[in-house]
Amino acid sequence: MLYTDGNPSRIEDLRVFESSIHEVASVEGIDLDAKLDVAAAEIGDQLMGYLLQPASGDPQAGARRTLGLSTLVVTPAMRRWHALHTLALTFRDAFHNQINGRYQENWRHYVSASAEARSVLFRIGLGFVMNPMPRPRGVVVTEGSGTWAAGSYQVQAAWVNAQGRVSAPSELTVIALSNTGGFSVRMPVAPVGVTGWHVYVGESGGDLYQQNATKLALGSVWTSAASAVLVGEMPGSGQFADVYVAASRQTPRG
Repeated sequence: MLYTDGNPSRIEDLRVFESSIHEVASVEGIDLDAKLDVAAAEIGDQLMGYLLQPASGDPQAGARRTLGLSTLVVTPAMRRWHALHTLALTFRDAFHNQINGRYQENWRHYVSASAEARSVLFRIGLGFVMNPMPRPRGVVVTEGSGTWAAGSYQVQAAWVNAQGRVSAPSELTVIALSNTGGFSVRMPVAPVGVTGWHVYVGESGGDLYQQNATKLALGSVWTSAASAVLVGEMPGSGQFADVYVAASRQTPRG
């Protein structure tokens, strides 16, 4: 996925590092979704500041102010940094709420872990795509006639370019059929460079699978013509980087 597609990590990723984070947030009245947003914004500012430096090695330096972070790929190292920085912000707030020594220890730990994760990311390198395809937003799912069994279905869609590369999938849309029926999926206006799209469907709570055998044309509408979910490719995580650029000799300071 691209950095601008959404937060690099999610609440469930925080539990990998801190199994009690839900309990801490609940007791202290901390909104973890808001903390994920704040952490992404702060990290984004740091990344943008670095890329605007003449010695950053940015392959798209001439257009960076216009592009923003829209060509930057979220890598595992970046996801780790974001999760750890979110935890540092969360325990900082928890400490200030209670002046609790245990929270202060956790806060300091995650500040240090976040800084180390940041350093690792810059040593590995930032990944860029030359022709970004943002995650689809505004996908429309409409109930209609058909032969699908009553129940709830999950839907996602993704853009495809001429090289067959696929964007990060849209957010999940759930449609409930109270009786036997069907539904259709329509995409928003395509971004530049996109030549088609894929649709993914699954039963509620289960895996999603690609339902189109070939790339769907721009402007077309997919309808649930089959009688049930077809098993195909599962949604991916989005575009892979075309190029990686490691930090210059002097690692940028956080």
